[in-house]
Amino acid sequence: MNVTNLDHRLALRALANGKAAAVLHDELFVGRTTELALFDSDLDLIEAGGSSLRILVGERGSGKTMLMQAIAERARGRRFVTASADLGPDCLLHGRGGEGRALLAKTILGMRTALAGDQPAIDSIAGRFGNECRSDAESSGQLPRDFMRAKLGDLHSLPKGAEFAKVIQAFALASENSVVATNARRWLCGSYSTLGDARDELGVGSIIEDQDFWPIQKLWSSFIRHAGRPGFLLFLDEARILCELHNSNARTLNLEQLLTILNDILQGHVHGIGIVIAATPSFVTQWNGMAKHEGLSSCLSHQMRQTDLHPENDGIIVHLQDLGEGELVDLLQRCRRLYATCHPAAPVLPDEALELFLETCRNQIGAARWRVPRVILQRFITIQQRLLANPKSDWRDLLSREESGADDPEKEFEGYAQRYM
Repeated sequence: MNVTNLDHRLALRALANGKAAAVLHDELFVGRTTELALFDSDLDLIEAGGSSLRILVGERGSGKTMLMQAIAERARGRRFVTASADLGPDCLLHGRGGEGRALLAKTILGMRTALAGDQPAIDSIAGRFGNECRSDAESSGQLPRDFMRAKLGDLHSLPKGAEFAKVIQAFALASENSVVATNARRWLCGSYSTLGDARDELGVGSIIEDQDFWPIQKLWSSFIRHAGRPGFLLFLDEARILCELHNSNARTLNLEQLLTILNDILQGHVHGIGIVIAATPSFVTQWNGMAKHEGLSSCLSHQMRQTDLHPENDGIIVHLQDLGEGELVDLLQRCRRLYATCHPAAPVLPDEALELFLETCRNQIGAARWRVPRVILQRFITIQQRLLANPKSDWRDLLSREESGADDPEKEFEGYAQRYM
């Protein structure tokens, strides 16, 4: 990947506004060796034909999204297909007004492989599968359509598997920009709202409904393995949304869907798929979250408040660990390099300043939050912004002002992106 100055500026803007960088995250990722070892073992399990579900729990800004990005990079390096999407009020595991189909479309269009880069991988996966089937069919003296139908035959035993296999077959054998490929892509993303249109254009007997998110993901995991990949890894962020839904029936239906996923995975009903769901502690422990749901709480109650972690952890819930002080220093050094790349004329803080800055954060923010990467990085960028605006000022004076609380760093920081990015 060719890194541009724009990539650096976008990464700095994301960090400055409290978000994980969508680019250069490998250059900004530190620590998490225990968590990475845990997920590496999950990839081994999935590649062997098993499946995995992890609910990654951490406070806002603790680094859940960055960790998922790192796991996805490692998975793609092992030829896995990954997909990611954020849950939201209009993108849910289960819905009745298009919410389930919206989440499905996000995950399908969010599929990535190592070679696809930042482009949706759905076309390349299906296209390569079609080319391989053509070659194998020619070698065995069969028609490509017949060969592919036989290879996907096991999908027919799953809900909507016959329709899925038929659409995949049409998609894989069609030219990339043809009407057939476009219609197949629409069906796979759940974009058909009427069965009549899908029947007329693709010859299928059903369409994807709001409640089909999980059944379709299971079909994708099977197809991806047929396409020669070791497995499929799905990342869902912002799961706290599920317990913040105002409609109690919608909350219940979505938690029921989560229980179905958990049961299918733990009971061995699905193969070759891993799901990582990121959530805040409230999703796990609050009255309107997993703790309230009888089925989920009966399975996971002993894990909900167990915050220690080791690489052989077989539990579903993974509590994100705090970064150590050495890792925080490493994080600040990386942020310093990023800032210097974006603002070459800005004064560079020495290593001594980084350690004193962390000491200041420890004293001012308090034990509960001073290790949260989002808080640390936003305050650190604020200091660097002040140095950029006042290059003749002494960084010790700035840290003294920070510790005394003379200025509100949130207000100082507000509008930074517009002024300096």
